[in-house]
Amino acid sequence: MKTLKTIQTLAKIGKILSKIVFICALIGGILCAVGLCTAWLPQVVKTGNVTIHGIVDEPASISLGQIYAALTAATVFCIAETILAKTAENYFKFQLEKGTPFDFEVSKKLFSLGIKTIWMPLAATVIAAIAYAIFDHFMKGVSSYEFEGFSQVWLGFGFIIFSHLCKAGAEMAGAKEEIPETQE
Repeated sequence: MKTLKTIQTLAKIGKILSKIVFICALIGGILCAVGLCTAWLPQVVKTGNVTIHGIVDEPASISLGQIYAALTAATVFCIAETILAKTAENYFKFQLEKGTPFDFEVSKKLFSLGIKTIWMPLAATVIAAIAYAIFDHFMKGVSSYEFEGFSQVWLGFGFIIFSHLCKAGAEMAGAKEEIPETQE
């Protein structure tokens, strides 16, 4: 029972952290989208005679195309992370409601979370790379796209492995319930 209590405590922490990541990613995505919109509409953000284009058009180490590409990529990553964090939060809620991770439904949801944790960052990376290529094609000064953050892929594999352990635990619990106890 002590191990189950520890697992439930970790699930509560996971739920809280997922909620925090969801809120941060949502705010980040909104701010990136607003930044992208204001970068496209230079007259909206104007202080005196200074606009965004005026700041970037001066000799700078970054081009306007690079800003568009970076904001687009950041928006895509924030959207993917928002969806993933909400999915994780829903998993932890469900697991806490069930009271144990050793349940077939819980293991299915964890397996699904693992798959999403693998493919969503990869899809966001591909979309961001395409955005960079498009901006590079139409604008000058956009550097090539570089991303090295594939740690979530390994986290996804961890979720998948743990889901199989949870499924095995559910099978063992089911087998234990089917065996009638003999009275001596």
